[in-house]
Amino acid sequence: MNAEVPIPEIKALAIPEESVVTFEGKHYVFEVLEKNSFRMTAVEIGSSGDGWIEIVNENQLSGKKIAQKGAYTLLMALKNKAED
Repeated sequence: MNAEVPIPEIKALAIPEESVVTFEGKHYVFEVLEKNSFRMTAVEIGSSGDGWIEIVNENQLSGKKIAQKGAYTLLMALKNKAED
């Protein structure tokens, strides 16, 4: 038996998976404020695949520049700074 299942095409904001970091059970991206200045912003993630991850609350990131790589490096730098 064969079946065809229609899958609706959904437009969504997707960013590289390496832009998202998980910390204390929540997902974050780093908004680029200026050179070498970032803000950690909580996001809700959806589907992922082929190196990309959906951002469900995409309106929160509208018009913002997001660091495309190195999220874990930024998180470690932030946490090390907080410990000093």
